[in-house]
Amino acid sequence: ILAAVRYQRKKLPGDPANLASPYDKSTEVGGHSVYKQTALVHSDDGGRTWSRPRLVTGWLQQTACLVRLSDGTLLLPFGHKDQGFGQRFLMSFDQGVSWTRTVFELGRGGLYASSVVLPDATLLTVHDNRKGKGGRGFRVLRWKPPSRQTASAAGFFKPRPVETSGSTQTAARSAGKNRSHDGVWKPVS
Repeated sequence: ILAAVRYQRKKLPGDPANLASPYDKSTEVGGHSVYKQTALVHSDDGGRTWSRPRLVTGWLQQTACLVRLSDGTLLLPFGHKDQGFGQRFLMSFDQGVSWTRTVFELGRGGLYASSVVLPDATLLTVHDNRKGKGGRGFRVLRWKPPSRQTASAAGFFKPRPVETSGSTQTAARSAGKNRSHDGVWKPVS
């Protein structure tokens, strides 16, 4: 079982001294969050136990869901709060072991989304509409992902494990480092 989870927490007493909040660069225990990302976890025993979370998105890129296409491709649509509100997605062709370095922009204006694959292989993503006329509501995007060739052009990355209390990994790194955010993906008309 593979699951996408919102991973958010403040610095704990046993965390590395240099683990800092990307928000305010604070290294104080209990200060602002040091993690606000999407992580992947997996279970090999039907959900009784779960792996250590692996960060798959960068800071303020949360509320993801996993969608499997008929050919086995995994999509990870997620909301972001960096550079305004909106939706982005990543692709995996190896069951979630590695993900596209290109982060595709799906839409602007909302955060909390859910996506499903329709019988015609298009995707339907519904999210809150924070920028909509007439106040809040919902926005529906119908779209198709890029080809494997297009998605693979910039290469792939493997999500890194979350730093846990007592770990000695370098602090405050983002899974989004060294990835392109210039892939704009247009919804299906």
